[in-house]
Amino acid sequence: MHGNVYITSSECSLSKAEADSQKNKYIPENTFVVACIGANAGEVALTSYIAQTNQQINAVISKYPCFLYFSIKAHTAELRTLGEGSSTMININKTSFEKYELPTPSDNTLQQLEHKLSIVFSTILHNLQEIDRLNETKDLLVTQLSH
Repeated sequence: MHGNVYITSSECSLSKAEADSQKNKYIPENTFVVACIGANAGEVALTSYIAQTNQQINAVISKYPCFLYFSIKAHTAELRTLGEGSSTMININKTSFEKYELPTPSDNTLQQLEHKLSIVFSTILHNLQEIDRLNETKDLLVTQLSH
C-alpha cells in the first residue's frame, strides 16, 4: 500500500500450498483494501492480482473500487477515529468497519463516475507495472555489471 493506488507486489507472501489451504480467503484483482491496525490504519489501495490478506487488512469486493478508493481517502481521519482508544495503537475492528457508512451519490452518477475513474486507474496500474519491470531490469543489469 504505502501511498500507492495499486498493490503490485508484496514483501511477504504465502506459498501456493499455504494459500490454497485457505481458498475462501482469496480476493480478486481490483479489490479495495484498507489497513486497519497501527500507524498505517486508513491507508487504502486496490489489488492488481488475486491475493489474500492478513487480519490487519479489510477487503471490500465492489463494483465501485475506484469510488471507494477516493471516498475512504477523503474520510481517512474519520475512519481512524473508529479505532482510537481501543488499545495502545489504532485498531479499527471488522464490525466497526462494516458499519461505517460513506456518503454515496445516486447509482447512475456512481456508475458514470466509476467508468471515468476506471480509465484513469487502468493507466495508473499500467504505469506502476512498467515501473516494476524497469526496476527488475535495472536490478538485473546492476547485478551483471558487478560481476
